Amino acid sequence: MAHQNLTQRLVPRRTKKGGLIPADRILVQQVPLSPLILSRNDRSNRVYLEVQDEADSRSAADILRSANLAVLRSFKSGAQSHPDRLIYGVAGLLFDAGTPLPFGGSKHKPGYASFEGSNCLQLLDFMITSAFRSYWSYRGRKAVDLVVMAINRVLDLVSYGEKDFLDECVMKGMKKSGHIEWFGAAFMPDWLAHISDVPDSRGVFFTPNRLRLISVNRQQQWIAE
Repeated sequence: MAHQNLTQRLVPRRTKKGGLIPADRILVQQVPLSPLILSRNDRSNRVYLEVQDEADSRSAADILRSANLAVLRSFKSGAQSHPDRLIYGVAGLLFDAGTPLPFGGSKHKPGYASFEGSNCLQLLDFMITSAFRSYWSYRGRKAVDLVVMAINRVLDLVSYGEKDFLDECVMKGMKKSGHIEWFGAAFMPDWLAHISDVPDSRGVFFTPNRLRLISVNRQQQWIAE
């Protein structure tokens, strides 16, 4: 079981006279990890992390498989567009040198550079697996929290109709995953194009500049969080 692994914490020990034992004789205490799983809320169509029930005996492979399926169900239910569009959008948010490992961490050798897959299912699995492995390696839960935040952020962009900003995330995700050339002109394939969920009702519209302002503000909020 993935969550049965134990982390080690160095704890200084005191001698009978109250002094500290030298560092090479420090007692190692073992602290169990909280068993996290990624699930989908059917009503909100958003994903979230929950602590696995002690009676649940799912293996690490089962946890990763169910996480991938939960995200795909949310993407298929949350947009008329192809799910690959949303997967690339998540990669566009995560694959940046400014994000922590295992996705960013360095301008010269960011974590996302280790991705070598050729399709979006592999890309989604890479993001989820990297995050959980980071957590299981006792590096904190920042990576899994960041993945959940990015997935829900992309679903929000779809709900808010922020097509232009999502287009930018998709193109960035395609480039940084190595699926299109980094330099030169790039065009979004037809199958990744935005498909509106709401018919044109001739109601209130945002101008491109206004939509861009909203997108920038939301990007700043994403970075701040």
